[in-house]
Amino acid sequence: MKTNKILSLVVLAVMGAMSVGCSNADDPIISGGEEVTLTTTISLEGGEAQTRALDAQGRKTFAVGDQIAVVYENAGGKMQKAVTDSLTADDIADDGKKATITVTLTDPKADGTLKYIYPAAMANNDGSVNYDKLKKQDGTLASLAANLDVALYEGSLFGEELPADVILTNPLCIGVFSIMNDDNDITGNIRMMTVFDGTNLYIVNREPAAGPIYVAMQPTDGDKALQFYTTDGTTNYRKSVSGKTLEPGNMYPVNLTMPTDKRTALELLTGDYTVKDGETLTGILLGSYSIKTDLSDVTVTLDGVDINSTYRISSEGIRCSRNTTLILADGSDNKVVSGTNGYAGISIGSNYTVTIRGNGSLTAVGKSSSNIGGAGIGGTMSSTGNIVIESGNITAEGGKYSAGIGCGFKSSDPSNFGDITISGGNVTAKGGHYAAGIGTGFADKKSNRCGRILICGGTVSATGGDKGAGIGTGMCSSKDYIVNTYGSIYITTGVTWVTAAVTSTSDCNSIGTGKGASSGNVIIGCTLDSEGNPVGGEEGMIKTSPYTYQP
Repeated sequence: MKTNKILSLVVLAVMGAMSVGCSNADDPIISGGEEVTLTTTISLEGGEAQTRALDAQGRKTFAVGDQIAVVYENAGGKMQKAVTDSLTADDIADDGKKATITVTLTDPKADGTLKYIYPAAMANNDGSVNYDKLKKQDGTLASLAANLDVALYEGSLFGEELPADVILTNPLCIGVFSIMNDDNDITGNIRMMTVFDGTNLYIVNREPAAGPIYVAMQPTDGDKALQFYTTDGTTNYRKSVSGKTLEPGNMYPVNLTMPTDKRTALELLTGDYTVKDGETLTGILLGSYSIKTDLSDVTVTLDGVDINSTYRISSEGIRCSRNTTLILADGSDNKVVSGTNGYAGISIGSNYTVTIRGNGSLTAVGKSSSNIGGAGIGGTMSSTGNIVIESGNITAEGGKYSAGIGCGFKSSDPSNFGDITISGGNVTAKGGHYAAGIGTGFADKKSNRCGRILICGGTVSATGGDKGAGIGTGMCSSKDYIVNTYGSIYITTGVTWVTAAVTSTSDCNSIGTGKGASSGNVIIGCTLDSEGNPVGGEEGMIKTSPYTYQP
């Protein structure tokens, strides 16, 4: 076999009129041979081409500078990418319908796997398509045609030569969007548009200009709703459309009549965001941005918020650096997940208080990274403030070594956590490995202290991780100078019921201390006096697991 074998090939593309309807996924055919230039005349299936848009007018033509990636299997069995020479004016004929392209392959394997990806800029070295390029678009047909719209072929070499005839197909579809409000066409005013199909995200940033807005997208099967969000810089608009199938090779005209949405749409954020007092957050955070409250004390409503680690690299889900009240909108389902570097789902600044109330639901997760985790609600490896839960359906899960509600992991400087008060709602908390469900995380090398834990209303279910209490402390290192403790635990007669359990019953309590930890008092069945102080009740840690107190 020769090395650096030069293979040439001629591509003939038949122009088709741009259409905004559905069509077949038809594309140019490529043929070729070794060290020769081959020309072949082909037609597209169906007679018209509507699957690619190669210039601003939507014509299927080649242009000077175009390249095709040829990804092939070499003699060693590995996929290797080659790129054709850039097309010159002499390579293009018949008004752009025909092109002669030349490519150099090194040691191609006889009958080995072969892929064409056009344009070459959309090809990864392994022969896959770089669909990440679709995440950021400018909404113009010219840019989409030149940079994003792609045609593919997968087959094999014919011996050691390129196959004589192939058909490239388009794996994408194109949405052609016009945006209406209740009264007018506002497409020309739109500065930003996001489309989310439940898996893939497309963000269009543009200067206001006449429409429509073109978006290249991967096909969908209609199982998930399409979420659309737009803004003109002053007013936000939102719409969800269910059950729409988008097939490859088609262009879809889409007229969206979008209602005004006065809430802050997380989908439209382009960087870190500081929440303002009285604001309502909604939607899916689609970038690795910080959501924080650090300018002043604030009350913020969560109304269908999804801050998930799928799109996050690091940091807390919501960082509360001042006193913060989180209101769960009626009937809303909210999810806040930290990034992957051991942060809390909802973190609380030292000496500040986070209060949660409302008739919605909240799931807060502190995701783990390596051997570090953050609390679902509470600490991120540092001193932290107070938690008050008044109502709502709350589920909190700690990452590795971190409580569901309370302290994170501690291995360096001493950490002090504030008080935890639950006066209502339906609360479920689960600790990570060596951590309490409600209370402290694992303490190694340095102390981890939690203030008073008061449960005086609602229903509560708390489960500790291995060697951690359901309610109380996580495990403490065996070193004598380590302290892992809480102030005192009070469960009053005002609760509906409280259940506490442990994953491992070895040297830990359902309510009280985890393995090797110290504690304050555990008092069950007390009442609150006129000043809110616990009085009466029975004292003593609870070993039984699971244990339920129901007045």
